[in-house]
Amino acid sequence: MKKVSHIDAALIMIGSRVLSIMVGLLGIPILLSCLGSEMYGGWAVLLGGSFAFYVLEFGMSTTVIKYLAEKDSYCDLHRSEVLSNATSLLIIVFLLAGVAVLYAAAPLAGWLNLPDTRLLSPGGLIIFLFFSVIGTLLFRISFQTLCAVRRYDAYALISLLQFFISNIVSWIVAYNWPRLDLILISYWVSQLIILYLSWLWVRRTVPWSYRPGLTSWATIRQMFLHGFNLQFSDMMYFVHFQFDKMLIAGFVGLAQVTHYECASRAGQALRSIPGFGLGSFLPTATEKYSSKQDFWPAYLDLTRVAALSAVFLLLLPMAVSPLFLFAWVGQIGYHGRWVFMLLAAGIAISVIAMPVNLFVQAMGRTAVMARLAVVSIIMNVVFSLILIQIWGKEGAAAGTALAISITGLMYLYDFHSVNHRSMSGTCYKLLHLMWPAVFICAMCYGLEQLIEPWVISSRWYMAPAAAVLYLSGAISILFVFATTGRLEIELKLLGKIPGVGQWIASIDAKS
Repeated sequence: MKKVSHIDAALIMIGSRVLSIMVGLLGIPILLSCLGSEMYGGWAVLLGGSFAFYVLEFGMSTTVIKYLAEKDSYCDLHRSEVLSNATSLLIIVFLLAGVAVLYAAAPLAGWLNLPDTRLLSPGGLIIFLFFSVIGTLLFRISFQTLCAVRRYDAYALISLLQFFISNIVSWIVAYNWPRLDLILISYWVSQLIILYLSWLWVRRTVPWSYRPGLTSWATIRQMFLHGFNLQFSDMMYFVHFQFDKMLIAGFVGLAQVTHYECASRAGQALRSIPGFGLGSFLPTATEKYSSKQDFWPAYLDLTRVAALSAVFLLLLPMAVSPLFLFAWVGQIGYHGRWVFMLLAAGIAISVIAMPVNLFVQAMGRTAVMARLAVVSIIMNVVFSLILIQIWGKEGAAAGTALAISITGLMYLYDFHSVNHRSMSGTCYKLLHLMWPAVFICAMCYGLEQLIEPWVISSRWYMAPAAAVLYLSGAISILFVFATTGRLEIELKLLGKIPGVGQWIASIDAKS
């Protein structure tokens, strides 16, 4: 079986994620127009609840990839051993969690102000959501074998089909029958069907079988401890981007959840693009560490790439956010512009720290991630609870942004300390590399403020204005970086993308 290179793997995962993001963001105005502000707020809260239930996976997706990378991932027996232990662990966790969900669903739904529907009660919505998420997790654990054997193309295709088809089905249902219960059921049932068919194909392509005889409590315990520590990062992600919606629903109301959701979803979508790309390096990072290779140069290279990603995907969109949010979902998006800008500032720091998470997982030091994640969760909850009562949804976003920023800096400091490296030296290199880009982003925001009064009269004016302003900023950054010698690793990576290499070569020739 042919291995996929690092660059190809990252491009495949990023390409799949970008397409998924485009579909997801397109669906927000569709669902919003069909459901209305209040009912869409209920949909957003339930979507956040699904992320809470995903936490019950206990990091098994990443844990399975790591365990397969440490062994012979091309051997059926080793795959069966790892996946049998992981599946057994998940079944135990899901059974215990199911009891708690059945007991707490009704009172929780009441506090969240979830609406009653024809088919499902407010508590029934949460129970249906729980079992749907559990089904997807049991299917998806098998798909990690594709990543372990470098079949990123197949993994990306399955993820894309799952997301694309479920969203299209939910849009059709929303347009014809604008009911929250029908949309929720159609969305998750279509996902489960796609995942089941994909599961059958994966079992034939990368064979493994569930064998109780290969399970052992020692292995399950070891995987649980690794995944438990790792899962705090996912729990932290849930608190950062989903818990605020529940606080807003309880303290302010579902209508304000809609404003927050539109801005927050845009920030989460942009954050996930570098996350998917960098995540494809985990097997390689694990192999480097296991073979005692020096991984610090690779870490610095990935950090440079992460910093550039933060500029193009967060800082520059933040500069034009009032225009593109209004053009995307109208006044609801515009009212959430400060939510987006606050979150984008915090997310940018977390993106720069993403390579740290990658190498900490490879080193097996997930206890460090767990400790910092717990601190971040506590900070986020405290900050949001205080600030939401002062500034509403903007206060919740400010609390989240503050917690994300502090956590990212703590990750960087701890990782540099453990490896006896200077964090100030790394920060100086990044600042020297990035200051022209930050300056250009600031100029773009100033231009946005100047032209906003002229184009705010129509979404048809704001959309092209946002696109032109963003592209102008992006081209300016690329031109300055390419002509001042600030790009080294990045140019090599970009040069391997078809069509881009010739353009870079022409710029180098002129300079």
